[in-house]
Amino acid sequence: ACLTECQGEIDSTRSALVFLTQFIGWKSIHLPATKVRVLRNYSSTIDNLLLQHGETITKSCIGGISGGAPQILWPSLSECLFAIMLHITSESPSGEPNAVLESWLRSAMTDNSLLNNSQNITSEIGTSTIQILCDLARQGLKSKPKAKMVMIDFGKIAKGETTPEALQAYSIA
Repeated sequence: ACLTECQGEIDSTRSALVFLTQFIGWKSIHLPATKVRVLRNYSSTIDNLLLQHGETITKSCIGGISGGAPQILWPSLSECLFAIMLHITSESPSGEPNAVLESWLRSAMTDNSLLNNSQNITSEIGTSTIQILCDLARQGLKSKPKAKMVMIDFGKIAKGETTPEALQAYSIA
């Protein structure tokens, strides 16, 4: 609700995204030991909240990047999405993206209302983007800059500012 209630107001939306990114990705940020202990005590609550609302947040991030939000918010939307992906991947036994994450991404990539009916986002582009993002999530936090670039290029493809071939560079790397 915090993303939709901001109704496109840039500073409020960015603040909500920064909060969500840090809340979801608390394990990957440097915090004082006292704060880590508190968060560890509530980690199952955080996990449950993410399982309940992760698909909606994922859809909001992808919908925003594909044209539903101003371009200035794309980096924050990308960071929030990547925090979700890292959190879910870190909870998987082998560090592999699991069925839940892939289902959330697939649901977002196939929702025409989110993609603003962009003729530029085909099922092939959606599938390719999901594969690239899942591969990057497997690599962990070090792949965050590349994941952000993938999502920025995805947004540009949705807007028709670049061609789908932009994603090939990430598939090869």
